[in-house]
Amino acid sequence: MHTSIKLVGLGLFFSLSVAFSNHKYYMSLMQIDYVQEQQALQVTVRIFVDDLQTALNAVGTAAVEIATDREPLEIEKRYRAYLNEQLSFEVNNRKKNFVYLGKEYEENQVVFYLEIQEIDSLQSLRIKNTLLTHALNEQENIVKTKAYGKNKSVVLTKNKSKSLIYF
Repeated sequence: MHTSIKLVGLGLFFSLSVAFSNHKYYMSLMQIDYVQEQQALQVTVRIFVDDLQTALNAVGTAAVEIATDREPLEIEKRYRAYLNEQLSFEVNNRKKNFVYLGKEYEENQVVFYLEIQEIDSLQSLRIKNTLLTHALNEQENIVKTKAYGKNKSVVLTKNKSKSLIYF
């Protein structure tokens, strides 16, 4: 009886501690799909609006507000520059540039669409992803890949910003 009361009390304490903690998780999600018929890697990047705004303001000369009616007209240019600085890809040991296709806002996220073209086969993919890590030390960038029916995932951080995936 005393053991079960202690366990209930411990569980209640843990639940309340978690509920009232101020800890925030910082993460982005990158999905990379190899579309063999199009000989392309299609890349989708999801970042929370407030985290991206913090990161842009940490590296920019002028503070910005994004996803609001006060968003600057040149925001697309800033997004492109930021993504080019923070992301790089090597396919089959060859550096590949991505094409910025655009973005959209979904609730509290910015969703970027990128494409890496002229990929006739995919044996390896080296990814460098330092999104937000310069501004948010606890940032985790989750990378999910899909090629030839296989799914693989990695988590990149400030201290481990690169990964090599074989298919």
